[in-house]
Amino acid sequence: MAVALEFVLTRGVAQGVITGEQADRLRALAEGAPETVPDTGPSESSAARRGPSLVTEALGYLGGTILLVGTFLIVSQFWPSISAGTRLVVVLLVAVAFLVAGALVPHGLDNVGTRLRAVLWALSVVALIGVAAILFYDVMQTDDRYVPSLIFLVATLYALALWIWRPTGLQLGVAAAGTAVTAGLLVSLLSVSFDAVIGAVLAVGAAWLALGWVSAIRPQRAAMVVGAAIVFVGSQLYVVGGSGPIWAVLASAGLVGVALYQRDLIILGIGSVGLLFALPNLIYEWFPSVVAAAVSLLVVGGLLVVAALYTARRGREHPGNGPADGPANIPLAKPAGPAR
Repeated sequence: MAVALEFVLTRGVAQGVITGEQADRLRALAEGAPETVPDTGPSESSAARRGPSLVTEALGYLGGTILLVGTFLIVSQFWPSISAGTRLVVVLLVAVAFLVAGALVPHGLDNVGTRLRAVLWALSVVALIGVAAILFYDVMQTDDRYVPSLIFLVATLYALALWIWRPTGLQLGVAAAGTAVTAGLLVSLLSVSFDAVIGAVLAVGAAWLALGWVSAIRPQRAAMVVGAAIVFVGSQLYVVGGSGPIWAVLASAGLVGVALYQRDLIILGIGSVGLLFALPNLIYEWFPSVVAAAVSLLVVGGLLVVAALYTARRGREHPGNGPADGPANIPLAKPAGPAR
């Protein structure tokens, strides 16, 4: 039993489900020992880990940046004179290097290790996009009409595999963005209608948001926020080249409704920004009078302020019911005494 508990706690800390401090408290509860981690501050072991962990994270980011810059400088000097196969191998090695570096991040770094691994793997996905581009454009010389779809299809499958392996928020965001872009590109091959492309992007965003809403995937709140962001981007495409701003307004209003129901300020902000971008175009289209347009904007702005206050107040009154309260954010109660 003790071995199984230690395995679960270690894995929970590694995946960011719980913090190292919460794992210490759970161990104290299981062993019937007195509370060793005070509520007023981090434990000595946590404090001792934090310094090296932050240094490791900073060095990982710095090393990844230097690796990218160095690769770019080398490639820019010799790229025109090297063969397509050599280009493919160089960029593939960069993608593998980021993948291996992320996999080798120690599991005892708590959230710092989780963030570092997520960033390294996101860079690996970016490098794989370059690999796919060289493969389909230069090596296989595929028809240019299909290359963008193939590139993002390969990168998205890779990103989804990394997210399934380690379901962090950044991995989910990269995978979700890839699915949205891939869906739009695939639909563009089948239809000349830009509205159909936008509809595909909106459907993907709505799907991620819904899966997060019903807690079907992890991290739950990250899925909802990323899905809302995809819906926002897709809805704004209606303004720049779609069938009109009315659809952007409706999509943004739907996000505001979801935010009010879930009491989520981030999604409320995304929906509000969507309304801010889409409403002026709609109002100038419907109301020729400047005064009428201004009054309409004032009314909508006032309603959004009221919605923000309502969401913030309800979130404080019911902190345990919102989507923001994931397992890593809920403080564990102090043990009252030895376990019975």
